[in-house]
Amino acid sequence: MNAAVTEILRTVRPDGTLELDQKVDLAPGRVRVRVETVPAAAPTAETLVAFIARARRHLESAGHRFLDD
Repeated sequence: MNAAVTEILRTVRPDGTLELDQKVDLAPGRVRVRVETVPAAAPTAETLVAFIARARRHLESAGHRFLDD
């Protein structure tokens, strides 16, 4: 029997139980669960406006055109 491996994110509730963030596509039966903490994303100094401007410059340099008045 081949073992199916699926990785999904889960949330640990205050009572210690796990909440699955999505449906698991596995056959019914027992499974092995390995729990690891996910490091928090590093805060970014870039504002949303700066990000959008940078993304637009990048897309324009790649040849994308935007509708402007």
